[in-house]
Amino acid sequence: MAWLAVDENGTEGIYNAKPIRHKLPGAWGTPTPAGIYDEDTWFVYIPLSCGSIEKLIGRKLTWQDKPVEI
Repeated sequence: MAWLAVDENGTEGIYNAKPIRHKLPGAWGTPTPAGIYDEDTWFVYIPLSCGSIEKLIGRKLTWQDKPVEI
């Protein structure tokens, strides 16, 4: 499965694991396969064009929303 989330600055992204809020403000990160947070893996995502998430799931996401699994 894949996960969708929006950073605080409005950047949309698709993740290969459920993202978690990164300790840096406004960014998502992904845990390691063992479920442990790793500083080096928080960039593991593919950025999407603005509006892509709304086209995929039928509604907008914001930073305040939880990630959505697709």
